[in-house]
Amino acid sequence: RNILNACNGVFAISDYCRKRILEINPNAQDKVFTLKNTIDTDHFNSDNYLGFRKTYREEHRIANEQKVIVYCGRLEENKGVYELIEAFKRLEDRTTILMIIGSSFYMDGKTTTKYINKLKKAGESVKKRIIFTGYIPQSDLPKHYAASDIAVVPSTCQEAAGNVTIEALSCGLPVVASRRGGIPEYASVEACSLVECDKNFISNLQEAIEKIVSD
Repeated sequence: RNILNACNGVFAISDYCRKRILEINPNAQDKVFTLKNTIDTDHFNSDNYLGFRKTYREEHRIANEQKVIVYCGRLEENKGVYELIEAFKRLEDRTTILMIIGSSFYMDGKTTTKYINKLKKAGESVKKRIIFTGYIPQSDLPKHYAASDIAVVPSTCQEAAGNVTIEALSCGLPVVASRRGGIPEYASVEACSLVECDKNFISNLQEAIEKIVSD
């Protein structure tokens, strides 16, 4: 409250965040503004990395007709990665691949945690179809999006925004995302499927992914 009152203006990265800020002081309406995150669409462009797509998929023995589902983010409980793996295991198409990009910390791809061990145990029955890449630098993310076909943003927490959503869209991928926090504000209705994060969340994810895999 003291920081908000001391500022002449505050930028929020989503309307969701702006509303949360105004819960602190409803009288600050005139100085809290939404200014959404942006990305470099020249960098996040799959057309630049078609060679990488071909090479990467050959190295991992992924056929052209196989669909690759990609998750990108920290491997933490509130990111919904466990739920994504459970949904992936239920997919009817048993040729799909799940690529999980990320680690427990942004710059550390080696540190393991109880949650990461839980993810690997959950994926044990389909481990031949799951790729854990570890941490990937921001500069290389577009290459891995280019090697994929569908992006999933399964956050179970109230995310402030949804950069992964617009990165994936910029790379030409349809997106399945949870309807949480500021994510819907970054999700184009023409290319995104928003799912409810409720008691049926895993089934909701499965159904949304299934639709895109089959069409």
